[in-house]
Amino acid sequence: MQAPPAVEGMLLHGILHRAEGDFNNARAWVSDVEDACEGFQPKKREEETRLEDEVFEKVQSGNAIRDSLISYVYKSESPTQLIDDVEAFRSKKASERTNGEEEDIEDRIRKEAGKVLEWCTSKFGAGAWTDATKAWVKNSEEISKMSGDMISGGKGYREF
Repeated sequence: MQAPPAVEGMLLHGILHRAEGDFNNARAWVSDVEDACEGFQPKKREEETRLEDEVFEKVQSGNAIRDSLISYVYKSESPTQLIDDVEAFRSKKASERTNGEEEDIEDRIRKEAGKVLEWCTSKFGAGAWTDATKAWVKNSEEISKMSGDMISGGKGYREF
């Protein structure tokens, strides 16, 4: 059986890439989350490789929230739109920025964070996990190879 994609962690990973200015990586991670939320294996949408039904169920919230994580957080907006807007804002000189533009982006980022937190609280609860060993899954061969390449294969250090 496949391990269910940890879409919450994947989305947070993409958000952190956006915060550090690594916009292409942010888009890649968020696109993977979008794939999983729509029932596809991340990076395998074009081959139409779907998640197993049992795995796809675990990607969903399983509680009061009926939307996918992407739909819940971004509503009708494209999940990469905020990445595009932050990138465009950062590329502008201060004199080119419009009044209230920075505050608008900050507000959208706060709302995004709040929605992710609401989703996670609904799915996992608000209590402390003193033992998370049951949540651990073994990496696939593909992920293990990628990790090995990043550690010892010369693909670990990226330049921004």
